[in-house]
Amino acid sequence: MKITCADAITMMAGKLLVDIGRLYELYNFLLNDNLMTHQLPQAKRKTDAYLRESLPAVAAYIDTAEYDKSKYKEYLANGVAILGDEFHIESMPNPPYIQLVTEEIMDSGTMVVVI
Repeated sequence: MKITCADAITMMAGKLLVDIGRLYELYNFLLNDNLMTHQLPQAKRKTDAYLRESLPAVAAYIDTAEYDKSKYKEYLANGVAILGDEFHIESMPNPPYIQLVTEEIMDSGTMVVVI
């Protein structure tokens, strides 16, 4: 799948630089899933190592470039200037299972009452 620098930074740094629909598309592709909103943080955690290995230059940029929320366009423009604006990623060969929140709660032994 072709992705942009904004896509890669969004997935790897957790800075929303793309439309939320695009974020779902990216994680669904990587994980071969159809995620719900509450699963996005878990999807980020479970794909992080794979993405860092697949896109080491982007990982290095994220680790060294200082992010300022008020200057996100400059941050992205610098990333594009350094890294380029197109990358190719494959879906994860053995994607991890993304639990539903209710499963996480049940596994923790916590009782939740919804009124």
